[in-house]
Amino acid sequence: MLKTLEWTLLPVSLPVKEFTDYFAAMTWPELESITINDTRTSMTDKEYEAILRAAPRPLKVLDLPLCRFETDSFNLLRQNHFKTLTKVNLFQAKNNTSYSSSRLVDDVSEWVQEVLESCPSLESIVARVITAQDIIKGKPWVCLRLEEFKVMIDMEFKERALERGPKRPKYTEDEENQCRAVYRQLGRLNQLKKLDMFHCSWRPGVKVITPPPLELRVGLAQLSTLKDIELISFYGSQDMRMVDLQWMLQHWPHLQEIAGGRLSSKRSKTLVNFFVRHFLLESTFLAHRVTVYGRHLINNMGGQNMVDTGSAGLISFMEANGITEVYDSDSDCED
Repeated sequence: MLKTLEWTLLPVSLPVKEFTDYFAAMTWPELESITINDTRTSMTDKEYEAILRAAPRPLKVLDLPLCRFETDSFNLLRQNHFKTLTKVNLFQAKNNTSYSSSRLVDDVSEWVQEVLESCPSLESIVARVITAQDIIKGKPWVCLRLEEFKVMIDMEFKERALERGPKRPKYTEDEENQCRAVYRQLGRLNQLKKLDMFHCSWRPGVKVITPPPLELRVGLAQLSTLKDIELISFYGSQDMRMVDLQWMLQHWPHLQEIAGGRLSSKRSKTLVNFFVRHFLLESTFLAHRVTVYGRHLINNMGGQNMVDTGSAGLISFMEANGITEVYDSDSDCED
């Protein structure tokens, strides 16, 4: 009557042949969820494929430590398990039938999009990356039960858009429309609790990833439907306004944690303005009991911590004079 198997392997590896022989022989006809915990990613694609072939019924969860997940396994997953899958891990995916030199084919963004648009029962997805173009060109996502999204989103903006300087318009019209389209898809996931766009460490020297800007004017407001958000994790240096950050706290009442990334100081014409912004930001987070991890509150000017002894006098001055607002240097209005 076994339905769920969570197996921690230490110190030996999974006896795949013995396991699949018993599995195919209907030893566990009700087994529909298999999770293998192993710090060594030693399982091969062929072993993964063998487990898929041995499964006597469609699986809901198949979360295994893989060296590589390739095309044949994905085809089996598509043919037999898409309708029932609640959790899928494509982090080590590689499309070995694609030879395009213009894309990172071993990150199979197309597969991630296909899962999101084809698996109605999906509750969790883990993958290395999905591109904005695959999201926009694909079908609407049907995984409306999704609670956990752990995938880097690459906007693929040209000419390093995040480093074009503080003057607006920072993005082209096409880039802004692309951002809104991505946020529109994310905004459909009304049960989402974890929006983790910093899940993996990107391989240095391969490609510069351009994250979606966390700004209201390019679509962030379309995530106002995500009332259950508990965690948001981003990457890169985000040039956000105070109003963008305050909006998150206002519209995500269950937000508990912000992780990764870095708040840019580009909007602050002076160091004083920079510390004012930081003080208000930190105070707001504390008031809402939101924990901030990673590099989110690190100054990108030299890498020093944003909270240093030089800001103590400024903070005292602000408190004594009741200063509670600051306007960003390149914004005409904070609506």
